[in-house]
Amino acid sequence: MNKQDNIFGERLKSLRALSGNISQKEFAKKLGIPQPTLSSYESGKIKPTVDAIINISDKCGVSMDWLCGHNSDFRIRSLSAVLAFFIELFETKEFSIIPTFHDLVYPENKSSLDDNERNWVNLKVYYDDTLNNPDCVRNSDLCIAITKAYKLTQELKKYEISQDSYEREKKYFIEQMAGIPLTKIDHSDISEEDQRKKMLMLMKAEWEAMEKTNAST
Repeated sequence: MNKQDNIFGERLKSLRALSGNISQKEFAKKLGIPQPTLSSYESGKIKPTVDAIINISDKCGVSMDWLCGHNSDFRIRSLSAVLAFFIELFETKEFSIIPTFHDLVYPENKSSLDDNERNWVNLKVYYDDTLNNPDCVRNSDLCIAITKAYKLTQELKKYEISQDSYEREKKYFIEQMAGIPLTKIDHSDISEEDQRKKMLMLMKAEWEAMEKTNAST
């Protein structure tokens, strides 16, 4: 059975991945169904009932049309989906995204904020990061995608384009990027000893880079 013949199963897998790539057992518990049933849904061995589709739609915050393949749009409806998105983004091997966190970003520190201070998180996506990550070849694609998305949504917010025009252009841009495959960071084949060695090498490189920066200032 190919993916087109089992759209419901493939969309379930996507929802499980967006929930933090949890196990079938954990996801089945979240949905309130037996794990073997979830496995059969994902593999396409059995088709869900209407009640099962309604249950999964409600608990995952997605439409029944999307689950069944009648609508290709995916909506983020909870903070957990946002968190899952960022985890997926940071796990992507081809991208190099460097976050900078304000010292007082955490809620327990808010009471110490001055009037002129604000909580913030800054994400930097380097257009060409071959120095720090030789495998990184897609940062330019990510920068282009972010720029297009930001400009388009700003036009909508400022009433410069209609909702219909916005939806058409959004669909066009998303389809443009659909053919660019991505891979995930996977260290499962690296022993703990080799991981420690690589960690120490990276720490040494970061320390040397910091010392070089301090020496030049």
